[in-house]
Amino acid sequence: MSSGNSIIVGIVLYNPDLRRLQLNVDAIKNDVESILLIDNDSKNISEIQIFVNKYGINLIQNKKNEGLPRTFNTMIQTARDNNFDNLLLLDQDSVCAKNLIYLYKKNIVNDYVCITPRIVHRLKEYEQKYGIKSKLEKELIVESINSGTLINLNMLPPDIRFNEHLFIDCVDFDFFLQISKKNLKVLRINSATLFCDLGNLKVHYLFHKPFFSNNYSIFRLEKQAKDRVIFIFSHFKEPLARKVFFLSILGYFTLILFEQQKVLKLRAIFKGLWKGVCTLLSVAR
Repeated sequence: MSSGNSIIVGIVLYNPDLRRLQLNVDAIKNDVESILLIDNDSKNISEIQIFVNKYGINLIQNKKNEGLPRTFNTMIQTARDNNFDNLLLLDQDSVCAKNLIYLYKKNIVNDYVCITPRIVHRLKEYEQKYGIKSKLEKELIVESINSGTLINLNMLPPDIRFNEHLFIDCVDFDFFLQISKKNLKVLRINSATLFCDLGNLKVHYLFHKPFFSNNYSIFRLEKQAKDRVIFIFSHFKEPLARKVFFLSILGYFTLILFEQQKVLKLRAIFKGLWKGVCTLLSVAR
């Protein structure tokens, strides 16, 4: 791959909605050199295999759910082993705008270790409150989400890896914090759009102000709580860790107020918090 802008797309799968995955793949398949799917022990693997055969896509099957960081690291290594210049991370639910790859390729230079898109949330009220308001065509940033991130593998130092002590949450925060500490640049192209969801996001009004509940599964809440303990205490001096702490408090507040299965979910959260403490203690030994 001698052009310097070859792209392999990596998508992590876990019980994917194949209709949404098809939208995702259709939006990019003609603009990239290769697509790699890594499945984390999905229950609908037989349907995934039919999908893969139809599109001629590469598939790696994990025997258990390895979590996002280990899977992302596998993608990076696979991309490097096959001499790709760039790895585009996508999740199974997000859908790229048709011009995203075109805009990325126009801006691939060795000044930037990552290029990221403008994230647009499907829930209108959430987008209005938290959506990107910048009028600039492109700008330097310090953090983004995993999905939509294009990693320049020629610029990524070999010691920057996704933190495999995490599983699903704060994975992006930890990765971009490593990049920031090395003074590497991340470019966001605001005209390159990625449409995404955050869980089963719902809006509620309290004192005429909108609050948002994610309605995550019990499984995800436990993993999320564990990851947040690990991230916050590993980076407690960083403003980003304090941001995650306050976002967690807000999330638990809205869960108690608005979500179903409160007792089961709170039990999962406390279980995850304890597992996070135990992980930190074992790492410190």
